Amino acid sequence: LHKEYRRQRQMCIRDRIHTKKRSRSASRDAAMQRERKKFQALSVQFLSQISSNRFASMFLHPVNAQEEPNYYELIKKPVDLRTLTKDIRTGAVTSFEDLEFLLQLMFSNAVMYNDIKQEEVYNGIISMMEESDRLLTMFKETIGGNSD
Repeated sequence: LHKEYRRQRQMCIRDRIHTKKRSRSASRDAAMQRERKKFQALSVQFLSQISSNRFASMFLHPVNAQEEPNYYELIKKPVDLRTLTKDIRTGAVTSFEDLEFLLQLMFSNAVMYNDIKQEEVYNGIISMMEESDRLLTMFKETIGGNSD
């Protein structure tokens, strides 16, 4: 009888330990999910704000290969705001570091592809890049600088 009691007690203790581990894991998962949702909401809001920039039209959608036949020969990793928004919503982009990198790539692609002699286009790219950097800094501060 005593052995049976000890065995049941050990099983009960083991079950409680496993339940606590599952509970901690579930609460950790819930916290990560909340952070992901917060990142997604702030990022989509951020992209919406920079999409209203007066020079944003060249970044809103993927480059049309028929209109710019050489674009995809020169630019190997194209980035546009619509695709970036979709990637945030689907979870392909999960941190401000990734977002910042992809935005810099988007602007670098634009500088590399467009002729620097087109002063208005070039200045528009630089202006939008600077505004994006400023806004991204504000959004990083809002979320605490880290969403990983």
